[in-house]
Amino acid sequence: MTKREIYNAEISALKQVIENQKKRIQRRDDLIAELKGDLESTRVELEMTHRRLEHATQLTTYIENNYSEKQIEVIRHGKRVHWTALDISNAIGIYSVSSRAYVYLRDVLNYALPHKSSLRWISKINLKPGLLEPVFNLIRVTFQNSTPSERASILGFDEMSIDQRYCYDSTLDRVYGNEKLMAGIVCGLCSNWKQLIHYDFGYKMTKESLLTMIEKLHYSNSDVRGIVCDLGKFQISIELELRKLFRCN
Repeated sequence: MTKREIYNAEISALKQVIENQKKRIQRRDDLIAELKGDLESTRVELEMTHRRLEHATQLTTYIENNYSEKQIEVIRHGKRVHWTALDISNAIGIYSVSSRAYVYLRDVLNYALPHKSSLRWISKINLKPGLLEPVFNLIRVTFQNSTPSERASILGFDEMSIDQRYCYDSTLDRVYGNEKLMAGIVCGLCSNWKQLIHYDFGYKMTKESLLTMIEKLHYSNSDVRGIVCDLGKFQISIELELRKLFRCN
């Protein structure tokens, strides 16, 4: 072969190498473009998953903050549960406002609430005037695992006027009416809760009654940090007695 033929052969071989390299580069560019597309799809899917996770977390937090453990169990599994005293107490509060609304919420809107037959035990609870012993039991159960700040409470009592019409209580064989109601209420100092613990008609609050309430609340996992009332001269007399008792200045 002449030198020219040798050069032409080498040039042809180099051109073939260059062409093959171009093809490899093109395949690489196509693969990169495909990977970029996959990466973008993954990024979009990851963002959607992250948003769904945020929504699920918010929903979980909302449910945990607004539903009891037993209500969540009913929602998740749809089976019968043994309702706690607090669940029953909350349900009674709704039922007392409107029994028809309670049935509508539970049976039509499928709210996780105890059947109304589960609320009948309230008729067996002793809620006669005076200290409400079942309420202290409820408070004890409610705050048995609570922190000191959640247990801290304020004890209040007040006298209020009621309907002047007379009413006969056949259970206690007593007539009520034309007298004021004395109510004792305990509420959270650092947390949002309130509960009636004492009521009576024509009753005057005494130092002994207050100390009894404080003691019962202490053994019910609620620590009284203060006392409030709005009874004028009567308030001052009790305050003086308590100051003498605790030797306060």
